[in-house]
Amino acid sequence: MFDRKEFEMANNSNFGAFFNGFVFGGVVGTVMGLLFAPRSGEDMRTEIKDKAEATYIEAQKKISDALTELQTKIDKVSADVEQVVTQLGKDVSDEVGHLAEAVAPD
Repeated sequence: MFDRKEFEMANNSNFGAFFNGFVFGGVVGTVMGLLFAPRSGEDMRTEIKDKAEATYIEAQKKISDALTELQTKIDKVSADVEQVVTQLGKDVSDEVGHLAEAVAPD
């Protein structure tokens, strides 16, 4: 079975593979469509430019969305770590207090 960390790593890997495949597929599909479409040179250049701009804008949006999702995950992990460190500090402080009481002369 996967533990949580392995599951998250698998999801991140799947997202990266999906994103790379999405961009690659878009580029290949655009190029193939343009190469096999009967168009004049000027029309083809205009269409290539328009599709390249649309692909660039879509890629920017995907990257922005991915960065937003990444920042959300970083914020959550940071809050979780802060909580664990705070609790650990309290636990250590309590244990030191118990040890000090145990070794203190009566």
